[in-house]
Amino acid sequence: MADSKHLAVLRQGVRRWNWWRQEYPAIKPQLQEANLIGMDLSDIDLHQADLRGAILRSTILRDADLSNANLQEADLSRSDCTQVNCREAHFYRTDFLNAKLYQADFWRADLRRSTFLKATLRKATLTEVSAERAVFWQADLSAADFTSANLYQAEMTGTQLWQTNFTQATLTGVHIRVEDITESIMLDEVICDYVILRGDRPERFPPQGNFQPGEILLWLTQLQYGDTGC
Repeated sequence: MADSKHLAVLRQGVRRWNWWRQEYPAIKPQLQEANLIGMDLSDIDLHQADLRGAILRSTILRDADLSNANLQEADLSRSDCTQVNCREAHFYRTDFLNAKLYQADFWRADLRRSTFLKATLRKATLTEVSAERAVFWQADLSAADFTSANLYQAEMTGTQLWQTNFTQATLTGVHIRVEDITESIMLDEVICDYVILRGDRPERFPPQGNFQPGEILLWLTQLQYGDTGC
C-alpha cells in the first residue's frame, strides 16, 4: 500500500511534490497501488518511485520523469505519456492499453510481458529494452527505435512499422503478419532464429531448424513478393 504521507503530498499538486522531492532527495516515494486515475501529473518527478500496482488510467504524465521507477503490474491504460522519461524503469506486466507514448524514452527499461495494445509509440526510444513476450498488437511503432532490444516471442501482429529500427535486436519467435512488413523496416544485424507468421493459423518459419545469420532479410524480401522459399 502507498505511504499515506507521500500520497498526501502528491495530492497537493505537482509543484508541491517536485519541491518536496528536491528538499528530501534521499526519500524514495512509496506509492504502491495508489489510485491516481485521471490526474494531471505533467512534468512530475517520480524517478525511483515505487508505483507497483498503481492505477494511472487516463492519467496525464506528459514530460514526467519515471526513470528507475518501479511500475510493475501498474495500469497506465489510456494515459498520456508523451515524451515521458522511463529510462531503466521497471514495467513488468504493465498495462499500456491505448496509451499515448509519443517520443517516450524507454532506454534499458524492463517491459517483459507488458501490454501495449493499440498504444502509440511513434518515435519512441526503446533501445536495449527487455520486452520478452510483450504485446504490441495493433500498436503504432512508426519510427520507433528498438536497437539492441530483446523482443523474444513478442506479439507484433497488426503493428504499424514504418521506418521502425530493429538494428541488432533479438526477434526470435516474434509474431507478425505479412501485411505488417514494409521495406522501410531496419533489420541490420538482427538476431532471429525463427518467426511466427500470423494468418488463418499461426505458422513457424522456417518450419524446421533456424534461420542462418542474415537469412531473415532474404526471407522477408521473398515474403513481400509472395514466395517464402519454404
